[in-house]
Amino acid sequence: ATAAFARDTARAGRGSVLAVTGMSGMGKTRFCEALAEVAAEEGFGVGWGSCGPTRDTPPLWPWQHALAELGNGETDALFGHPPVPDSPEWFAHCAAVVDHLRALAEERPNVVILDNAHIADEATLRLAQFVARHVRGLPLVLVVAHHPLPELNALDRDATSIALHGFGAAETAEVFAARGVEGVSDADIAFVVAATG
Repeated sequence: ATAAFARDTARAGRGSVLAVTGMSGMGKTRFCEALAEVAAEEGFGVGWGSCGPTRDTPPLWPWQHALAELGNGETDALFGHPPVPDSPEWFAHCAAVVDHLRALAEERPNVVILDNAHIADEATLRLAQFVARHVRGLPLVLVVAHHPLPELNALDRDATSIALHGFGAAETAEVFAARGVEGVSDADIAFVVAATG
């Protein structure tokens, strides 16, 4: 419902940021995939940028990949030689990315997904923070999926949080029952919850 509201407001020209948080295995990527599928069915452009699997990827790679998916695939002008954060050119570069997002949204609203942001390079996170501060006037939903980490608190403050978590004992028992497994003891359910998260 939160994601649907964000898409509705983006269609009306008011962008927003969603922070999809949770530890490994909680379903962040799957949630983002489902959000992307629905958005595409509704006529949104969807750009996906995956961070990692290590911090050794080129600076701003997730943004470059996501914007290439939204546009004609040509992003060298924006990302061929990106400036270093805090350099005199950094603000102009970030503003150019926002202008590019605005131009891409002239034909349709867009969703940009940055997955696994907890392993993103500093420039990727700094650009995400900049876009988050300027998204309100764009027909754009920026989705940032990550583990809950203190270094991402500043980004999360500009976002609506969708926190994913593991099942408790009652929910685990419901899953067992739905799969035809009956009579599982409370101790066994507690063990499964503790072992799997």
